[in-house]
Order: sequence, then C-alpha cells, then structure tokens
Amino acid sequence: DYEALVAKADKAQQRQILGTVGRLIKKCIRSFDDAYRAGDSEFIMCLKHSQAIGGTAAVNRLRSFLAEEKVRVRIDKKEIPLTMSYCIAEPIPGDTLTELLTNMRADLSKWGQNPNAAVEYHEQSPLQRYIGEDSK
Repeated sequence: DYEALVAKADKAQQRQILGTVGRLIKKCIRSFDDAYRAGDSEFIMCLKHSQAIGGTAAVNRLRSFLAEEKVRVRIDKKEIPLTMSYCIAEPIPGDTLTELLTNMRADLSKWGQNPNAAVEYHEQSPLQRYIGEDSK
C-alpha cells in the first residue's frame, strides 16, 4: 500500500521509512551484492553468485530484520506495521532487466492487498505467459 502510505505520511516520515528499509537491505546482503531503488516503491537486491534459494534466504533475513525493528506507520490515526512484498527471480541469459521487472511486477500485483507476500518468478516465454493469463 505504498501509494496510501505516501498520500498520508508526511515527508519526514517517508524519509525515515525509506532510510530504515535501505539500512535493513544493506544489512541483509553480502559485501559483493548490490541493491538499488527502482522507482518510489521498489527495491532491487542483486545477489551475485546466488540461486533462487539464496534470494529466499535474503528475503527471510529482510523480513526478520523488519519484524525486529517493529516499524510502525501512522495513517489516519492508526498505527500499522510496515510490511513489504517480495518477488524472487533467477534471471537466465538473454533476459532483459526491463522484461524481467515488468513480469515480476505483474506476478506480484496478482496478490493484490496481501501484505508481506513473497512470490518466486518462474521464467516463461511470452506465449506461455499469455496463455496462462488468458485461462484465468
């Protein structure tokens, strides 16, 4: 619910949340891994020399760190815990970053309002993806 958070939180609170998330991401990756902020509501962890299982471990560490911090966000006089949703992918040669992110966003958006969702992206051809979406 990043859009709702931005609409209701003041700039100082937004900076504090982003700073906390950035610090926790840095804490859960290795020194030779990379992390990026992609747009307002997305972070990318590039875990070099890892398979999907390594991505799952990193997500579990990040979830744990986020829970330990007990970050709460005040929206409309209510305090709610900060949660993140995750999508893990293991790119293959020939994948472009743009296509990978587009497909991961689509997969993650299928979970709608499910806070703290974790989705593993499985490589599919555009035709397989189209057929899969068409049958739903």
